[in-house]
Amino acid sequence: MPQKTNTATGTATAGVMKKTGCPVTRATFREEAKPMMATLKVGDQTFSVVLAPKEFSTGSFGWANNDKATIQFADESCKLQLNCSIIFVGSKEQKD
Repeated sequence: MPQKTNTATGTATAGVMKKTGCPVTRATFREEAKPMMATLKVGDQTFSVVLAPKEFSTGSFGWANNDKATIQFADESCKLQLNCSIIFVGSKEQKD
């Protein structure tokens, strides 16, 4: 059986890695999830974005934001596209 690498630690593991379950049910997420604020730093420029609760097309759930911003980079004004997703590990397998 080929070795796998644990992406969190970078160490090799043998065999199949156990899936992590999500302790939050889909129903609880729908009832309790509120928008959250995140701060992104690009060089010396900081952006605050609001992430909205989202159920993704894959079946996972969490928060997401897609936005645009303008930064100064190498003495030029440049547009950026900001994409941020925060997803509960194992949420895709939640059935309710």
